[in-house]
Amino acid sequence: MYDYRIKIYDPFSILIQWDTGIDIETNQLIHHLSSYLKSWSETEESVPAYNSLLWVGKTRIRNIDYIQTQIEEGIKQSLQIKKRMQLPILDIPVCYEEQFAPDLKEIKLYTGLNHSSIIEIHCGSLYHVYMVGFLPGFVFLGGLDKRLYIPRKKKPRSKVPVGAVGIGGKQTGIYPMKSPGGWNLIGRCPLPLFLPNEEPPFLIQPNRTVQFHAINFKEFTYLLGRENEFISSPEKLIKMIQK
Repeated sequence: MYDYRIKIYDPFSILIQWDTGIDIETNQLIHHLSSYLKSWSETEESVPAYNSLLWVGKTRIRNIDYIQTQIEEGIKQSLQIKKRMQLPILDIPVCYEEQFAPDLKEIKLYTGLNHSSIIEIHCGSLYHVYMVGFLPGFVFLGGLDKRLYIPRKKKPRSKVPVGAVGIGGKQTGIYPMKSPGGWNLIGRCPLPLFLPNEEPPFLIQPNRTVQFHAINFKEFTYLLGRENEFISSPEKLIKMIQK
């Protein structure tokens, strides 16, 4: 399960690649290893992805054996941390009303499901945050029910609204800001996912577990109206959405 390869990526970087494909347990290990390596004084940056980790050093790599030993020790410690850690589930509100679901018709036709079933299935799964990327705060969530699998749009939109919740292939995610995008939109989240003045700047962190719950338009407007409060004090929002 945890077979991996370590190779030099460039004069400053090392790539650790796992052979498991996209796998939750491997991804959890990668994020724990990333945290371990970030605490190492020789680390400039540690970048986790689905089944790989890029370590970037502050200086040129001169002793690959020494660095490899540190990485292997980090993997051993990360395996122990992963066994002990149990983080609370983040419960994320989404408004699935049709004004926020422009691709609902296509999803119904493709899946054969009605609107209420799509909502029920989307809210019924637990999602693992594999990584944050593409946009600041965009979470790539794995664990989507197979009944909701649908290919990305052949022609991406030039503008996707902030907070839009979409499905792309086997994944679901939330757009943290206005941007182009090719995922099928089924709802909208009122929470501010990108917090540029905070540390960390993302409301939802990698290696967390997320579950959605449906809200109506009135609830959506209420939460959206409190956005500035949450941005200035994101811990209030985190407490609010923890189960």
